[in-house]
Amino acid sequence: ISRKINGYDSMYYDGHKELIRLTHRYTQPEYTWEESYDWNNGDAVSYNYGGSTGTYTYYADKQATQGDLAEISDLLIYGVVTKHCKHLYEGNKNQTVTYDFDKDGKITAVYNSGPASPTPQLTYSYTYTCY
Repeated sequence: ISRKINGYDSMYYDGHKELIRLTHRYTQPEYTWEESYDWNNGDAVSYNYGGSTGTYTYYADKQATQGDLAEISDLLIYGVVTKHCKHLYEGNKNQTVTYDFDKDGKITAVYNSGPASPTPQLTYSYTYTCY
């Protein structure tokens, strides 16, 4: 399954609707960049960004929910959520992500920490309004 976004990027999904490759085509200067992903238990567990590899971790006891850092990052970068994972995103070798939740289980705050900033920093906060 292939899907084009913003005219320059193509996403390729497998039969389980899991993103396996994302191709970026740039024009200034002209070059192509590819990302690929490996999946396990419904989560993207490893990546290859143009030759740079790494792993993602997830909270095994928490289901993915709207507002996790991976989803928000996708929306800001691509305008769509590219990876629909089963569990809540926890981080990678360069970051640890923690969350605050309200009484209904909705994310109210996202904190990011890592080697350069070991103290968790507020990255996003959310408020919900019911009409």
